[in-house]
Amino acid sequence: YNEYKSYLRMIKPEIKWYESFDFFKSLPRDATTKSNRGGLITVVAFVLIIFLILVEASDFNTDKRYSTINVERIKGNDKIWAHITVQVFDAHCKFLQFKYKTKRKEFLVGSVDMSNVNFDDSENGCTVDGSLYVSKVPGFLEITDAIAGHERVLNHKILHFQLGDEIEKYDLDVIREHLIPLTIFNHLGGVKGETFAGYDLEYHLQLVHTTISIPNDEAAFHPYQYVYSKKYHITPDNGHTSIRFYFDWSPLTIKYGFKNYLYTDLLGRFISIIGGVFTLALFLHTILANTCYMCQEQSFQFLGSTKMGA
Repeated sequence: YNEYKSYLRMIKPEIKWYESFDFFKSLPRDATTKSNRGGLITVVAFVLIIFLILVEASDFNTDKRYSTINVERIKGNDKIWAHITVQVFDAHCKFLQFKYKTKRKEFLVGSVDMSNVNFDDSENGCTVDGSLYVSKVPGFLEITDAIAGHERVLNHKILHFQLGDEIEKYDLDVIREHLIPLTIFNHLGGVKGETFAGYDLEYHLQLVHTTISIPNDEAAFHPYQYVYSKKYHITPDNGHTSIRFYFDWSPLTIKYGFKNYLYTDLLGRFISIIGGVFTLALFLHTILANTCYMCQEQSFQFLGSTKMGA
């Protein structure tokens, strides 16, 4: 029993009242002694650190996809390149016209460079293929009957309708690989429209400027994605039956890109991993050491009570 009491004095020395205010506590001798459990925890900690560092290094070398929405007006680009291909069924090209109109001072002004517009007759009808610049102001494109007052039916199929930089000029496989939906840039592609005598068919497009940055490509490109709705409108008396595409320009810009981090960011991640793992290892080692100490203390108390009973 006396040996047990001397052991307790050694591991739990008597504390004087002023020692309770000590902020600079010294470690007991056994806290600096190497142990099997401490060595095992250290080995596990080093293995975990190496694994996490390799994961971070591998993730650092891969491209980071991101998409953001900004409310801003892009400077420049006041005129946008547009490409449209429409097949009008059961119609001759000589009876069709292609126009672009914008509103200025309460009057509609039409202007199209016809050198970039082709009319091609075929067995199924007339195919109108045109490329032109459209202004970022309210306006519309129209394919119209050349004869006023003639209630011609303009059933059609839109083969292609895209604004801004054309996606086809870029690496489509790279774009698909990074999950950028291509259909949003050509929603009207393949859409069929049915018209009725005395009615115009109107497509209303909500256009959103888009910026796409492809890895290993110096310059970004700028297509316009859009959604659309359509409605019928009565053709005015002595008017021209037409198919119209109205433009509604959104102030939003959607950016698709790939973010690359700096090496200082990677170094910061490594430091965080090392510090976090060693903090966790120290916490675990403290719990194990206190548990073992409590078990040893309980065993000595049991032995002391046994000897006193004897």
